[in-house]
Amino acid sequence: MSRLLRTAWGAALLYAALAVALTWPLAVRLGRDVPGDLVDPLFTCWALGWNFHVFGLSPEGPAGSYWDANIFSNNEG
Repeated sequence: MSRLLRTAWGAALLYAALAVALTWPLAVRLGRDVPGDLVDPLFTCWALGWNFHVFGLSPEGPAGSYWDANIFSNNEG
C-alpha cells in the first residue's frame, strides 16, 4: 500500500510541476491575472464565482436562486 501511495503522490507532484511550468507567467500571479487566449476565461471566472456565491461558499453568503444571475437579465425597455 505504501508503494501505491508513493506512486500517487509522485504522479500528483509531477502533474503539479508540469502545470506550473506550462503556465509559468500566470502561475505566480493567480490572484490578479487572467489568461488572454484560452477560449473565454472571463466568462469561466464569472461562472465559477456565481456558483460559489449561489451555493453559499462566498463571504457574502448564499444568493436567492441559481437562475437569478445578472447574465439572465432582460435589459430591453
